Amino acid sequence: MTADVRIICVEDEPLIRAGIQRILRKAGFSDVITAADNASALDLVGQAPPNLIISDLNRPGGSGEDLMRDLSADPRTRDVPVIILTGDIRTDRELGLWRMGIRSFLKKPIGVADLLAAVNEVLGRATDPELSLVDLGIEGRDLEYKERIDFKTPSGRALLAREVLAMANSGGGVLVIGVADAGGGEFQGVGVPSAELERYETTRLNDSLRRFVGSTVVVASKTVRRHQSAFVIIRIKSAGDTLALALVGNENAGLHPGRIYVRTEDARSAELTDPLELRRLVDRLVDVRLQRILRSDRGNA
Repeated sequence: MTADVRIICVEDEPLIRAGIQRILRKAGFSDVITAADNASALDLVGQAPPNLIISDLNRPGGSGEDLMRDLSADPRTRDVPVIILTGDIRTDRELGLWRMGIRSFLKKPIGVADLLAAVNEVLGRATDPELSLVDLGIEGRDLEYKERIDFKTPSGRALLAREVLAMANSGGGVLVIGVADAGGGEFQGVGVPSAELERYETTRLNDSLRRFVGSTVVVASKTVRRHQSAFVIIRIKSAGDTLALALVGNENAGLHPGRIYVRTEDARSAELTDPLELRRLVDRLVDVRLQRILRSDRGNA
């Protein structure tokens, strides 16, 4: 446990606020408190300066920028690191926030793996990022647990392809193999048998997927060990500003060519049917393309 680390999360959306608190507490940060606006946050800061503040950028009752200005004006808090959460930000505004001392940005919707990586990096915690995901026990848009993958049957490989396509279309993510669903929202690390580990080697993994997804999706695997148990971490790269689609379908796996699969808010890989999920996907594609254009313009300047 990291009881000596105090984190304040400032977010006006109750579900996001509670979700961040739950993830961080599961990760071992026992002293995580929340506030819905700047006034409440500054009151908490005055009671005991935190080691880290995670703040939404746009909200009623003062923005993340306003909070940064208040923190910078006080010698006791000017050096407190801040992570900003945002759904959309202009490049000039982002640059201004970096100059104000922001330590990291996280795009909404927030991924479990991305949140933990940013928090540990900003706090300078020397943790193994892969093992921290094995131990966490919370699935999210960018994180899913599986006890094993059935490579022997086409439907088993197609199910893996479906998960990979969904994560690639949602900005990338991580599959942790060797963790079983224990029911009731709990997970148990059971490990991957040694005889099966070679099936998860990166080249073999991509070969198993290639028939279904072609070369549009890139995955990489790594084996990590906790005591006598081995776990496989599969990282799926974002599809960027394109869509990753199945080349070949499999009815038993619910995989169909030409259909779009994404990670949903409740941590499922599913066919895109929700208008809100469609909007998120379009926003992500536009943002990635815009960032690419801006980088190109800066490079040509």
